[in-house]
Amino acid sequence: MRRLFNRKTLLIFLLIGIILPVVMAITFVKQNGKVSEPGTPVPITVVPKQISSDYPQNINTEYTFKIENLDLPTELSTLEIATNPPIPESDVFAMAKAAGFSDNYRKLVNGEGQRIYLFYGEGENMSIRADVNEISYRTNYATFIPDKNLSDDKIKDIAVNFLKDKFKYDENKLNFSFIAYYQLDDEATSQVPREKAEMFKVNFNPTSLDYKLLTLNPQESPVSVWVKRDGTIAKAELSLIKSAKLSDKKAVIKNFEEVKASIGNSTLVNISYNETILANFNSTDITKIVIDKIEIAYFADSPTSTNYLPVFLMEGTATIPKIQQDTRVTLYLPALK
Repeated sequence: MRRLFNRKTLLIFLLIGIILPVVMAITFVKQNGKVSEPGTPVPITVVPKQISSDYPQNINTEYTFKIENLDLPTELSTLEIATNPPIPESDVFAMAKAAGFSDNYRKLVNGEGQRIYLFYGEGENMSIRADVNEISYRTNYATFIPDKNLSDDKIKDIAVNFLKDKFKYDENKLNFSFIAYYQLDDEATSQVPREKAEMFKVNFNPTSLDYKLLTLNPQESPVSVWVKRDGTIAKAELSLIKSAKLSDKKAVIKNFEEVKASIGNSTLVNISYNETILANFNSTDITKIVIDKIEIAYFADSPTSTNYLPVFLMEGTATIPKIQQDTRVTLYLPALK
């Protein structure tokens, strides 16, 4: 039988088979990515390791500061949180009764084996996660809320009185932290300037610290009450913490120059804009962030964590050419050196 290919032809096809994939790979890299040069530093998220984010970092983002100087302590302690033991069932029912709920309830066990009690009342409901000491309270509120032009002090007083009356909180253990402002929606997720607010989230700390206690949501605290602009209550979230104290051991934290030098190690945790923009947005589209506010806070990856570490809570304005709109962003930067 006659050969279909001679040796020379086979050699040519073999070389093509080797060279062509290499050329295609090089072309793909040039068009779709960048090859890092040896020795090029790539910013990464550093201690505390609990910090993670749904927003991947753009290592090419340009950072600038409107702040010229920042008065910072040289060292800080970590914050130690002592949690309560699981709530016995008898105490669950006593808490529900004190909050005005009857025997209309359901008991569930989630996939982690945790007990959840759901109580139903007229226009309100409450859930108690007994094994992790968390309480959620909700009311059925209308879509239209009249504006009574309440001051922040009045809104704070309403929240404090609600916690005292509904959950028998000791006022001396309610340490006001801050108020966040939202538009009206089911989950109060659209943060707005104070003058546009329809819902006020009043946050409290279980300690007399002057610093905020944060999770991955910078607007969350261990105790929060949502007050509507007419002064009525929309909902509340409570983590029942036994005690909170600063540890005796202190650690050195970054000074302002070190904060600026390590800004590339910050983690983007919140972006303020509407859902329409969110659908077409990727945080790697941010080309510039101007930092205009920095404060110290304590961070843990969940409300049930027993240790909170100091971080820099930073806010600023992000430039996003893709959507032709600047927006407010929040970042965390580990404070420990």
